[in-house]
Amino acid sequence: MSTETWQSVAGARTRTKGWMNLLGRIVFGDRVGVAIFLAGIWFSLLSWRVGFAVNDTNTIANTLVALTDGHLYLVDVPFGSPLNPGSHFVDGRLYGRNYGQVAASVPLLWILRGVHSVVPLYLFFSALWSLSAFGISVQVGHVLDRRRVGRIVGALVATALLGLNLQARALEISADRLPIAALQLGSILAAAFVGVFGYRLLVAEQDRTVAAITGLVLALASPVAFWATIPKRHAFSALAVVVVLYTFDRSRRADGDDLLGPTGFRALAYATVGLATWVHAAEGFVLFVGLALVDLPTARRNDPRTLAVVGGAFLVSLLPFLLTNFAISGSPFEPPRLLPDYNGEPITGVEPTESASGNGGSSQATAAGGDGGPPEPNASAELATGGGSTFPDMKSVSESVLSRPRFYVKWLFLRGFTDALNRPDGLYRVLVHRGNMGDDAGIFFPAGTNLSVLESMPLLAALVSIPATLVREVRRRTGLLRSLRATDVLAALYAVFFFTLVFPNLPIHFQVTVRYLTPLYPLGVYAVARQETVVRTLRDYRSVFASTAVATVLLGVPAIGYWTAYQGLGKGGAFQFHGLLALAAAGLLAAATVASVYDARADRATAALLGVSVGLGTALLLLSAVVYMHYSNAALPIVREVGGAVRFFLVRTTLG
Repeated sequence: MSTETWQSVAGARTRTKGWMNLLGRIVFGDRVGVAIFLAGIWFSLLSWRVGFAVNDTNTIANTLVALTDGHLYLVDVPFGSPLNPGSHFVDGRLYGRNYGQVAASVPLLWILRGVHSVVPLYLFFSALWSLSAFGISVQVGHVLDRRRVGRIVGALVATALLGLNLQARALEISADRLPIAALQLGSILAAAFVGVFGYRLLVAEQDRTVAAITGLVLALASPVAFWATIPKRHAFSALAVVVVLYTFDRSRRADGDDLLGPTGFRALAYATVGLATWVHAAEGFVLFVGLALVDLPTARRNDPRTLAVVGGAFLVSLLPFLLTNFAISGSPFEPPRLLPDYNGEPITGVEPTESASGNGGSSQATAAGGDGGPPEPNASAELATGGGSTFPDMKSVSESVLSRPRFYVKWLFLRGFTDALNRPDGLYRVLVHRGNMGDDAGIFFPAGTNLSVLESMPLLAALVSIPATLVREVRRRTGLLRSLRATDVLAALYAVFFFTLVFPNLPIHFQVTVRYLTPLYPLGVYAVARQETVVRTLRDYRSVFASTAVATVLLGVPAIGYWTAYQGLGKGGAFQFHGLLALAAAGLLAAATVASVYDARADRATAALLGVSVGLGTALLLLSAVVYMHYSNAALPIVREVGGAVRFFLVRTTLG
């Protein structure tokens, strides 16, 4: 090969590496962002079971099959039946919902089909798990300037993990499971990016350690991670919120040297809102209202050219939503959720098929081995019911969106605010202690599995430092708004609007971690990380925080698992026990954070309790993944074997 050829090849490699680095900076920010993303993927694979935990995901999987075949309506129903929750009936045709989420999963389905045609899917998942571990180690090694150590440790860990999966008894995931696997993979990626953008939102203004902890908490210890492998819309909704906050914040800090500049980031924020609307119209609408109310008064420029760029980006991003609506209902402003639910009417051209996955789309895995339990019954009998629309009352006011928008906005927000004032018991059950109300939604989520916000994430108890800080500032007569940013106002305003939108329908029979409020958990973690006392505590006592978090996971997971089995609590009782532990930690954390506001000597205790609260969040996710949620095939063979061994050990030891 000539010298000129070598130089040409070297130049092409340099250009490729430059483009890859640029893409990495745009998507992940830096190596810490990459590590957080890989950690989210690695952690989610532990709880990934390729099957149906909630029966309205049957409808979403059927919609994905239809969209992959080139049409919006369902030609056949390979999963469940046409009566699955979430099915809508228009002019003799059956339609699904969440088309934005479904569209994002189409390329993932193509990828999985390609992989499945070459290697067994469990082998692909095992390799992905090992490569994620290797990538985490390499990125951490770069950040700590221990590159060689990072590569060596990563290679050893990745090889060990791959070996464990290869020696475990593998159960192949059949081709008919690929649609649900693609939906789950899309949700996993969305949840991982929630952690990435949570980190990027804070890293420019806060201590880098605090920002990294925020991203890891979102990826490894929040309800967002709980729903990552259950492909409802919640991970996508949470991602839309943090991306809007991040792009809005960048629009206030960007200058001429930035890739997009202030106007470009503003346009990207509105474009994210438009795409979020394609997933869920009401959530996108609330996000738009909050963004517009804060953006327009605080923007650097609102000249016609700038507004044209921003408005144009927003309209373009809305096109998929508007065109989908028009193709289904004949109106661009009437999304599928506002259309009549299917109630058994004759459907044009639909031939419900019983695939190898049976009526529920989940019986084959366990019948073929699953996790060693009895064959699963069909979806209508055993799966958690997702229910109909999250916002059922929207159907009665759908016409008001266009004819009387002011009335609609008033109804939308004031209704929830009034309801919250009139139902303090409802507020208590949603935010503090749900209790065992005797409601259930199937064998995977029996009575008692529903938790409150604090029971799901005790870390949010640190938010009590906000009013304590305000009181301190008043007494000192300092500027209350000194550290307040427009991004903080947007986060607070959206949280209020979204909560008042959802609260009238809470609590419901199936929420587990108050799933309808999932988009608010990243905002809560962001608000915690913005507190001066928390930043100071994590900066000065990061080792205390880290050690208590790790100890809580390593000691708490086996202790909680053994205790709940010894007491014969069952799944619902186990979740209630988790809730009580979380409330105890939340109470202590609230007291410690308030004490830290007035006296820095309390910071060590605050750091320890922050670690315990985060550890309890991770413990709930791990126990749910390995012990409690054992439906269908685990994506990783080693998880299936370890989970079965753990459950066998607990049953044997507790029964004597």
